[in-house]
Amino acid sequence: MPDKPSDDTLTNNAPSPAEFNLLVIDDDSVQRTIISRIGGQAGFNVESAATFDAANGLLTSLRFDGVTLDLGLGDRSGALLLPVIARVGYRLPVLVISGATQQLLDATSVMSRALEIDAEILAKPLNLPRLRECLARFKLQAATARARQWA
Repeated sequence: MPDKPSDDTLTNNAPSPAEFNLLVIDDDSVQRTIISRIGGQAGFNVESAATFDAANGLLTSLRFDGVTLDLGLGDRSGALLLPVIARVGYRLPVLVISGATQQLLDATSVMSRALEIDAEILAKPLNLPRLRECLARFKLQAATARARQWA
């Protein structure tokens, strides 16, 4: 009998290099499930993390074509994962999905630019058509980057 995934990390089957991978980081299980399902519908293999530590572990051990990031992760800010993303060399798009104040969203945007991370802000409550649009763009950017890399 296979091991059951832990409560703070959901792992799908290991993707092949030709597939697109999305990391969904959100401490709210309902939000995480909605975003993960939409990511799957958009054609991504989805990994998810509910805590800062789980997200940090996934970011440093797997490759992703996009990340959705909630800023409120319990006792630690999701914004603190942006330097992790930069440190591991990702230049992947990050979609910040948060109900945080506008001041915090603006500060996160400034931090992202300083770290040369392509970040977009999507305020909660979720705008599902915009989420789908962003994920489609992530996939297109990933496909373009791979084509350049293989050319």
